[in-house]
Amino acid sequence: MIVGIDVAKDSLVACAMDDQGEDVFYSYSVENNRPGCLKLINLIADNANLLQPDIIKVGMEATNVYWEHCYRLIKNHEKLNSNFKLQLYTVNPKVVSNFKKSYTDLPKNDSVDAWVIADRIRFGRVESSSSPEALYRALRQITRHKFKLAQQIKAEKTRALNLVFLKFSDFTQKSPFGTFTKASMALLENYTLREIVNTDVHELAEFLHQNSNNRLGGSTPIEKITTALKKATRNSYRLKPEIDQAITQTLSMTFDNIRFYQSQNKRLKRVL
Repeated sequence: MIVGIDVAKDSLVACAMDDQGEDVFYSYSVENNRPGCLKLINLIADNANLLQPDIIKVGMEATNVYWEHCYRLIKNHEKLNSNFKLQLYTVNPKVVSNFKKSYTDLPKNDSVDAWVIADRIRFGRVESSSSPEALYRALRQITRHKFKLAQQIKAEKTRALNLVFLKFSDFTQKSPFGTFTKASMALLENYTLREIVNTDVHELAEFLHQNSNNRLGGSTPIEKITTALKKATRNSYRLKPEIDQAITQTLSMTFDNIRFYQSQNKRLKRVL
């Protein structure tokens, strides 16, 4: 007995056939939730009890994440596992779409994908599959999110570097400290180039110290840092105040994004 399930976010549509391709049941639709899946399991079990097949093969379309709950519930349900040999399959939606092209007289209804899945499994062209164990599924979820965060941080930093060049063109090359240090971001958010040049060295040094937890520059004298900073400021292009203000606002929001993604990354590290 072979069962094909077309999976969507809100529904499960199932068809079943025997080894000869004769329909056992057709176009059975339930909601994609626990009660709906249990109804489908009961239907599969009732028909299996009548037919007494050597094996029950259940295949479903691996649509996004919508198949996972259904897959696990069917896999672990004793009604199917205790009385029958059960094999489960997941099928890529592209495979289903391509396999449909080999048929010339398929009906145009919501059940056709489920029927095609079952028929493909009947031909033996799909390998049985298994869902990850809970531990590995959780780890995969976290590591994928961590990878996505790394990509987002990289993208935001690229955007920020472009904005920094517009605001302070010599900063990334001539600044005495890194662009994404706490002190750098605070300076770029709170000072214009004119203000950096005109601010007293000691006042500027105090601001940088306060925004670096007093760790700025290591063994480098603060006077040398502020002198290099002022030189980089004088060598940079000037912007009109209204343009500078717009860039500074955009840059500040980009820095906020970076800080947020980095904080999320730290949370994930604690989980891992």
